[in-house]
Amino acid sequence: MASKTLAFIGCGNMGSAILSGLLDATRADNSATASSPPKLSHFIINTKTATSADRLRTQFQSDASRVEVLHAQNVRAMQTADVILLACKPFLAAEILREPGVQDALAGKFVISIMAGMTPDEIAECIFPSSSSSEDQQQQQGRPVIVRAMPNVAARLRKSLTIVEESASLSAERAELLTWMFEQIGAVKYLGPELFDAGGMVAGASMAMFTMPLDGLLDGSVVLGIRRSEALEMVTQVLADENINT
Repeated sequence: MASKTLAFIGCGNMGSAILSGLLDATRADNSATASSPPKLSHFIINTKTATSADRLRTQFQSDASRVEVLHAQNVRAMQTADVILLACKPFLAAEILREPGVQDALAGKFVISIMAGMTPDEIAECIFPSSSSSEDQQQQQGRPVIVRAMPNVAARLRKSLTIVEESASLSAERAELLTWMFEQIGAVKYLGPELFDAGGMVAGASMAMFTMPLDGLLDGSVVLGIRRSEALEMVTQVLADENINT
């Protein structure tokens, strides 16, 4: 599988957690990439505002050679990428996906959505609004493959259980890439469309029971003078050790 470019359309807390995991997994000094090319070699982030773009440039400045940060350039990001991750807020989806040029930019590509509450059909409807039968046939040939996934808040600890909706249109190669991507932030579980929402609810609610006290622990660490990032690193290591010993 040749290395590909991944575009993030929106990159908040969840998008940043996913990107951090992918960057660590594809570093040149990573033993997993020493014997074969990484599945993803370049990353593009497009944000709605310049302020968010500046924040992300600072956050990922150590990987500036592999991470390009844009703002208000959705079509350019989609055109350049092989794989597109829709990580924006759901209420922005229609505005973004109906921009002129999006249909052509996404033609035949692999689109992964982590937007809550939107099915692949609803996303496709945003890209290809209802049209005549003849137009539908022409559009069908160039439609992207759209799959939705639901990671949970434990992604920042690389302990997410990501629920992925099964899709008949998903090729073996793309399924392999999709699974690998989300394995960089935890485990992956495929469920049928009829179980996707329920599975996401169970996984999300289970982690919420843990992350609420975790946030309190991190807040307390900051009060005591420990940086939040350092406290999170320590907690992550303790959890990893506990997982090994159970």
